[in-house]
Amino acid sequence: MTSTSPDDGIRAGWRYPLYIGLVCFYALLMLLLNGACALSALFPHRERRSGAIQWLAACFARMLRTAIEWSTVGRVYCESLGKLPDEPCVIVANHTGMLDAILLLTEWPGLALVFKRQLRRSPFYRYLVTEPGFIGNDEGLALLREGCRMLGSGRSLLIFPEGTRTERVPVNAFYGGFAAVARRAGVPIQTVLIENPSWVLGKGRGFFSRYTFPFDYRYRLGERFVSEPGEDSHALTARVESYFQQNLSHLTEPPWRAHFSKISS
Repeated sequence: MTSTSPDDGIRAGWRYPLYIGLVCFYALLMLLLNGACALSALFPHRERRSGAIQWLAACFARMLRTAIEWSTVGRVYCESLGKLPDEPCVIVANHTGMLDAILLLTEWPGLALVFKRQLRRSPFYRYLVTEPGFIGNDEGLALLREGCRMLGSGRSLLIFPEGTRTERVPVNAFYGGFAAVARRAGVPIQTVLIENPSWVLGKGRGFFSRYTFPFDYRYRLGERFVSEPGEDSHALTARVESYFQQNLSHLTEPPWRAHFSKISS
């Protein structure tokens, strides 16, 4: 994959305004969904409506993906993902950009999700992330408890162990919460490798930045890990992180990503 310049997006011509339109369209959908969650929170038995809320979130994600592909703004490839595994597992993915979880939900809509704590302040997600099935990555022991509860109920749990979007290619250092949850719940870890060579909505770039269009988003089912006898959470975390480092080592940074890495170092 070759490095690209943000100016390459200018040559995409008409795709850039289409991309802006799609960003605004999805933002409006999420504002409506967030408002529905806020309204739902005012009434008792909220958990009974949680399934409908998550179904809507998955529908909106599919609408966005369809619009991205139909407009030729981007292409989404899901290699060997298939259906959600029958047994609950901790799904671990690298975090290239804001679309990572959204597009993955178009393939696996039933996931519980560990989210970044800053989303509690977002006007688009503030109330949505208080729904059952969403767990903050700052909740410490609550993450362990709630994660195990979700897995015990038969739902798989999606975690981005980098904690934020990738700052240093190929991946940031991993936090070990995912390994602790998997070991406590006695479930496997399923890896998903994400490649987003244009780094669309990656760390250091905003919604209205010019990217290379059409952009590619590729999801690849990776190796499945189980905790070995005598292996603690730190060792399991290191083993999974090493796997991502090796299998994403071919990724390169466009010049603006390299510049951002120098500033943040």
